[in-house]
Amino acid sequence: MQHHDDPADRTLDDRFQLLVDAVSEYAIFMLEVDGTVASWNSGAERIKGYRASEIIGQHFSVFYTAEDVAEDKPGRELAAAATHGEYREEGWRLRKGGRPFWANVVLTAIRDGRGRLTGYAKVTRDETARKVTEAAAHTARVQAEAANAAKDEFVSRISHELRTPLNAILGFGQLLAMDDLTAEQRNNVSDILTAGEHLLDLIDEVLDISRMTNGTMRIALEPVRLDEVTNEAIVMLRPLADRRKIRIVADSVEMALHVAADRQRLKQVIVNLLSNAVKFNRDGGSVHIGCELVAARRVRLRIVDSGIGIAADDIEKLFQPFERLSAGQSDVQGTGLGLALTRHLMTAMSGEVGVTSVVGDGSSFWIELPVADGVPIAPRSRRRAWDTTVTAGVEPVLVLYVEDNVSNVRLVERVLARRSNTSLLVAMRGRLAVEMAVEHRPDLVLLDLHLPDVSGEVVLQALRADPRTSNIPVAVLSADAMPERVRRLIAEGASHYLTKPLDIERLLAVVDEAGALRNARVADPAAPAAPGEHSPTVTAGVVSAAAGADERAAQIPRFVHDMNNLLGIISNFCTLLQEEAAELSRTDLEQIRTAATRAISLTGELLPPTTAALRPGPGPT
Repeated sequence: MQHHDDPADRTLDDRFQLLVDAVSEYAIFMLEVDGTVASWNSGAERIKGYRASEIIGQHFSVFYTAEDVAEDKPGRELAAAATHGEYREEGWRLRKGGRPFWANVVLTAIRDGRGRLTGYAKVTRDETARKVTEAAAHTARVQAEAANAAKDEFVSRISHELRTPLNAILGFGQLLAMDDLTAEQRNNVSDILTAGEHLLDLIDEVLDISRMTNGTMRIALEPVRLDEVTNEAIVMLRPLADRRKIRIVADSVEMALHVAADRQRLKQVIVNLLSNAVKFNRDGGSVHIGCELVAARRVRLRIVDSGIGIAADDIEKLFQPFERLSAGQSDVQGTGLGLALTRHLMTAMSGEVGVTSVVGDGSSFWIELPVADGVPIAPRSRRRAWDTTVTAGVEPVLVLYVEDNVSNVRLVERVLARRSNTSLLVAMRGRLAVEMAVEHRPDLVLLDLHLPDVSGEVVLQALRADPRTSNIPVAVLSADAMPERVRRLIAEGASHYLTKPLDIERLLAVVDEAGALRNARVADPAAPAAPGEHSPTVTAGVVSAAAGADERAAQIPRFVHDMNNLLGIISNFCTLLQEEAAELSRTDLEQIRTAATRAISLTGELLPPTTAALRPGPGPT
């Protein structure tokens, strides 16, 4: 290091050294040009553990690990500082005795008045505590992500496993409803379908809560005409209201406004609020729907019922998952998830939800959303009625069904039997399905994803890769309703994605579409037939991810109880039908009973080990 001969300079150096020595939070020391330690302050002694007499004169590489020394890291740092004037980094260094610590380092080159390098100044701060905290936070984050991934996998598996038996319950139930039944038999079948559809709603609500909590539910905001969505919700709830002679009255004032919302999610919110207004109402009561501008660019939709009302102390509990305030006073089915999901959805759409109520005098629920500017959205087309007619003189539509579940195969066989111009081939293995598609060139492939040899996704890729089968429409038919899977399969070339439980009307529409495409090709052989000419469609349940499992674990037995209760109802009505209607198809009824029994056993997987003993038995309680 350069030394000063002027007494004034020496005095200045002494003062500066006293200042440096007094700093204990930082290790501040000087290095010779070759890296030898030339000075040492109290902070360096505290952080690195060496006294000045022990370290001055030694090379600063003693602070580095053996691996760093072998790679000449100390020399490279000196060279970098000499070239650029300064070198900064964070990394592991060694204290006296070889104990590691995490160091924040600044190495500065010192030059004289003529620019000659005379040494280095090094400042080091001990950041071990911060590093440990960051490492702990990272570990916790990784563990949380792994837990979320495991939870998502569990939710996906439970969704798939429960939807599979529901496919048989609702599918064969729909077939029974189409038979020539007595009034009592039709009521029994209706109760089976109602309970099965409600069970599907419960599964969807749990998935939605889960997905919303994880922040993985996608919301697509667009201008939505409020009266259209409200009218669609009223149409859905009208049969339930009519059975109890409840009047639904909607004002048209301001309803033609467009709000900024996700159309599907807004309809879900309105249906949920309207459903509650009907279910928790009095027989012969009323539901009034009104709309008003409450602030600049804000619209409020209000649903007022004449029902039982809600105590003031219970208002906030309404929006907590699994809370069912009237569960002990009412036989209305539910999980207590609908309003919790409603709040999540409204928040995601930059909206609000609220309620005022008086016990015994009804409730007023409201939602509020911003007004949207934009081109009005055309009304959505309604689902067409069932059409079981057959066009004369048309060759049968050949359908290849890839499925290893015998119950599902029987169901699709029964459904397609209602189209006399349809022929069905069945492959219970994925590889066999590819071979059969090449040999028979079907007009449509119905593809399950969970096959015993290869996945349905592999089958889809093989069909798309082979020029002989690349133009065949492939409709995925699966109980896996997770949106990521749906989007990926559509992107990989599936023309449709139909989720189980099976919507028979939708399946027949897909078959009819395949037949129409085949007929078009017969009429014009030059016409393209690639799957891309279809508009990929998705008939998928609403999906989401689980809310606060820990704090709500005690509520899970109630949820499982509700599911078992519904499945018990299904099983019991099957018994009644079998006893009272010998002319009905006993095979169909047995399929429903078997599926219900399977679903009951699966609900046990939802219970944590500590609550397994609380699992209720099947059947109404």
